[in-house]
Amino acid sequence: MGFTDEENGRKQTLHSFRGTYASLARTHHKDHGAVFEALERVLDHQEGNQVVRAYAHLADYTEQMRELLQWWADFLDELKTREED
Repeated sequence: MGFTDEENGRKQTLHSFRGTYASLARTHHKDHGAVFEALERVLDHQEGNQVVRAYAHLADYTEQMRELLQWWADFLDELKTREED
């Protein structure tokens, strides 16, 4: 992503990248329209409640996940374009 600020003690890690994605995806929910479950599946999070998991495991969020990840790619591209201007 091009983030570097190590001289100030800030470093982008895989976990912080995932957290950034999760926060921004939830903040911009109206832009992409994906349901919470699709956001969680992109992060490979599993439902903690066994009963919910038993009934939800057949749900297919593939198309929403594809659209969500395209939104994320476009979001990052826009940030990079702004930085270059």
